[in-house]
Amino acid sequence: MLELGRFALTTAAVVALLSCVFSFNVDSKNSLSFDGPLEDMFGYTVQQFENSEGKWVLIGSPLSGQPAKRTGDV
Repeated sequence: MLELGRFALTTAAVVALLSCVFSFNVDSKNSLSFDGPLEDMFGYTVQQFENSEGKWVLIGSPLSGQPAKRTGDV
C-alpha cells in the first residue's frame, strides 16, 4: 500500500513539473533566423537588449576574424 502512495505522489509531482515546462511560449509566426559560419562559433552567446532606439539581439561569434587574429565579434 505504501508503494501505491509513493507512486501517486511521484506521478503528481511529474505532472506538476511538466505543466511548468510545457507552458513556455515562443512566437513562431514572427520568428527571425540568424546564421553564420560554423567555424566562427556564431551564436555561441545570445543576449536580448532594449534601449530608447528599440529592441535588439546581440549574437556572439567568439572565433570570428582573420585566422592569425581570431578576436571574435558581436
